[in-house]
Amino acid sequence: MPMSTIDMADLQRRVDENVAALYAGEELPHQFTEEESLALRPKRSPGFGVQPDGQIYHCGNALMNMSKLGIALWNDKMRIEAGFPPKNSPEEIQKMMRAEAYLQRKAQEASDRQSFRVRVLILAVALSVFWWLFVR
Repeated sequence: MPMSTIDMADLQRRVDENVAALYAGEELPHQFTEEESLALRPKRSPGFGVQPDGQIYHCGNALMNMSKLGIALWNDKMRIEAGFPPKNSPEEIQKMMRAEAYLQRKAQEASDRQSFRVRVLILAVALSVFWWLFVR
């Protein structure tokens, strides 16, 4: 019975290329054979992370300040690295990326408005103090 050998360095390179494509919102360039997928799978349950059956267990602290996109990318990255297909399609990732970019843009606009208001308030207080000092 011939035993197939897997070039783990090449397999890891392809995993890394798939992860890079995932973060770019692109189609994954590599599909893995069942044998390659099994070679990537965790051999035992590590506690947190990807389990041998494909489920992912997180520590709540790890997710605390992550966005929906960040969690989705992290989960899919871990699934790819463990030889499982990602849960989210490139279209879903791109949709989440657009939504997050919109939210970040709105947050930046709100921050800019707040900075402007603070500057105007400081200027008004400074002018009032100078006027009060010179009028006395």
